[in-house]
Amino acid sequence: MVKYNTRKIDGLGRIVLHNTVRRQLSIEAGSKLLVTPVDTIVILQHANDNATSENIICEVDQLGMVTLPKEIRQTFGWKENDEIALYQSDNLIILKSA
Repeated sequence: MVKYNTRKIDGLGRIVLHNTVRRQLSIEAGSKLLVTPVDTIVILQHANDNATSENIICEVDQLGMVTLPKEIRQTFGWKENDEIALYQSDNLIILKSA
């Protein structure tokens, strides 16, 4: 697992995904990511065609930012300016409180 710099959550609940991670995982503007909370971490991965309306999906914008859904931020107690550690493991992005 590779750790990248921490990222701060902005006032709209967004974080910037590290450039290297986006390149390695072929994440571009418009990519849809499946958001899965597991214990103390949040896993982001490419959403596939099997994703249902019950899954939490976020989209990457032109700046490489994703908006973390409000229910995820509330569950983890993440607020504006909180630092989130960003890790990459295989084809997954892992977010954890810094």
